Amino acid sequence: MLDVVISRVDLPLLLVDVHDVGLSDHRLLQWSAQLMRPAPVYTTSTSRPWARLDADALRAALLTSPLCQRDTWSTLDVDDLAQLYDDTITAVLDDILPPRTVRC
Repeated sequence: MLDVVISRVDLPLLLVDVHDVGLSDHRLLQWSAQLMRPAPVYTTSTSRPWARLDADALRAALLTSPLCQRDTWSTLDVDDLAQLYDDTITAVLDDILPPRTVRC
């Protein structure tokens, strides 16, 4: 036997018909299979188009932000400084390079 039909274990057994088509010493194998396509899985991700970042606009926005104004952060403790940094960078980036959400 040279011809083999292989299927997955979770599919029902296949009934294979062997037909002599008369063209050669080979035979035609014919069978039906229930091939169901699984439901698509969608994921959503949010990212920024970093290739479009304008470094000059980022620099200008940071220079006018509270991060570059010593009197706004000189009395803050380390936790408040970290929060100020995170909030300021996020706000600047949201303004000049808004995030986009993509569903794939």
